[in-house]
Amino acid sequence: MPKPTRHDYRIALWLGACFILFFLFFNHGHLTGTDEVGVYLGTVSLYEDGDLAVGTGKYNSRGRGGEYYSIFAVGQSALAVPFYAAGKLMQETLPPKSVARWIGRHKERVVATVESPPIFAVGLYAPLASGILVGLFFLFERRLGVSLRNSLLAAVLLGACTYVASMSTYFLRHTTEAIAILSAFYALSGWRQSGRPGSLAAGVLFASATLLIRVPSAITGPVLAAYMLFTLRERARSDRPPNWGRVAVAVLVPAATVLAIHMGINQWKWESWIASPMLDQSSDFTTPLPVGVAGLLFAPGSSLFVYSPLLLLLPWTLPGFWQRYRAECVTLLACAASLLLLSAGFKLWHGMWSAPGPRMIFAATPLLMLPLGPWLDRDHGAWLRAALVTLALWGGVTQLLLLSARWRAIIEIMQYRAWDPPWGFFWEVPASPVVGAARAVWAGEIDLWLVSLWRGVPGREAAPELALVVLVVWGLAVVVCTRRLIVAVRSGS
Repeated sequence: MPKPTRHDYRIALWLGACFILFFLFFNHGHLTGTDEVGVYLGTVSLYEDGDLAVGTGKYNSRGRGGEYYSIFAVGQSALAVPFYAAGKLMQETLPPKSVARWIGRHKERVVATVESPPIFAVGLYAPLASGILVGLFFLFERRLGVSLRNSLLAAVLLGACTYVASMSTYFLRHTTEAIAILSAFYALSGWRQSGRPGSLAAGVLFASATLLIRVPSAITGPVLAAYMLFTLRERARSDRPPNWGRVAVAVLVPAATVLAIHMGINQWKWESWIASPMLDQSSDFTTPLPVGVAGLLFAPGSSLFVYSPLLLLLPWTLPGFWQRYRAECVTLLACAASLLLLSAGFKLWHGMWSAPGPRMIFAATPLLMLPLGPWLDRDHGAWLRAALVTLALWGGVTQLLLLSARWRAIIEIMQYRAWDPPWGFFWEVPASPVVGAARAVWAGEIDLWLVSLWRGVPGREAAPELALVVLVVWGLAVVVCTRRLIVAVRSGS
């Protein structure tokens, strides 16, 4: 495997910056569902009280001292603390009238209508994380030996034409989870190529960190551990075996550190080193596996392939990847399969109502897109090139609809809560959330903060002049980042 160059890292930086700006354009400016609120309240508690107690709520349980704690892992809540701090600073320094005009509106019972500078600032975490994911994906393609041109193309297709785009507007943990898994895989592949203990330590650290971000994603840990053992065996048989003492330190120290943090937090919240309300959900694995698998792969309203149509090319992209990178191919398929099987058996396998799409297996999307880059480097017939363009357009339009439409409006327009059986709409094409997004956009139910600033929303008057200023600043930033990216690409060619 070739090593990414300094130019590659510069390109990844500016590519990620361009996508951050792209995703920012569609930012909601508010939270959307209870899952987001659960993670956000953890951030509030960490900043305001230096504690993890969050009070009563849908996803909170009674723990130490009778206090209520979120059942979610603390990782993303902690990562979002700087964003919350920036929002608090904005709230405390800007004139109250300006804050009310730009970001605030009257609080109501519905989550999606509650706005404040801290909520707005924390919402910026999602596009930033999604941009980082796109840049990391580009670097992985370069490590796989893909040409610069096609590494860029594959990364752009990932960011603009797959489920990665939709998730850039939600303060959910799935993008962070995907970054951790992909980073672990990337670092371990770097260890395989270079034999540097630092890469091995980074791989183990990121793989272990999934436990601090989203506990179910730790299901990929054994797969990544198996890949690591394969690389250790490969290194042991090489002409220059590694220093096994350093290898032991690189493996044990990060893993033990993360495990200690996880168990310490668990003890803090639930007075137990291992048991927790999240693990108690094992009793909720009541969905027959064939039903969940079929829903996540084939149902029109929740299929991985509907939200990321480019994955329909897997029968053509995988064979070549298997021939050239057999260990990596097995690893990415095993990671995706483990996420699929775990999620498929869960009672709420579909992830409703926090966001449309197969968010429970979101991390599988960038993993399964990796073979696209090597495939693009090979010659293909006209019909395959046409299929690539068609699927990219389908995915791009799908993402634009989902990015633009108000998710709560989709639920109301499609009358999802009135369906009998409850989740029957997943299996009907006319009732799918993508169709619902098109209907919502047609009805003017667009959930962009910039649009709401322009035309106003209930509880906040229109401020078109401010919207125009923001749009101009955003456009200038896009021009600067795009030019920087072009310069970096040319210098790296």
